[in-house]
Amino acid sequence: AEKLTEFGADVTCVSEKFSPGFVGLTKVSCVKGSYNTSHLNGMSLVVAATDDPVVNTEIYENCQLRGILCMTVDATSASDYSFMATEVKDDLLIGVSTYGKSPSYSKALAGQLMATISDQQLDALEQMIKKRKKNQSN
Repeated sequence: AEKLTEFGADVTCVSEKFSPGFVGLTKVSCVKGSYNTSHLNGMSLVVAATDDPVVNTEIYENCQLRGILCMTVDATSASDYSFMATEVKDDLLIGVSTYGKSPSYSKALAGQLMATISDQQLDALEQMIKKRKKNQSN
């Protein structure tokens, strides 16, 4: 949820209970309760991440009926999209995906790739950004 807010998303999470770290997230609206279809009203993107595969499938099917993109965390076959593991340093974002099949591997690999980026490479990127901005203003 927090990662989505970094990219400008308004996030609403529905759960019977929230972990302490979750409640403290800024820009995340926490709704206490069980899932019902009214929670989909106004949504354009949904992540079904309950501990019950039957409920996750129900959420996915309800989203399909409403034309809402949905990802279930326990079944890549019942997902319209998947998230990339990302690493950000300055103006560089590296993303890696295994299409939801191994998120931990994606995260580890993204971190390893970012670790190979030198300060010299970041400086070169900054110069390229400046040149691009200059060319766009002409």
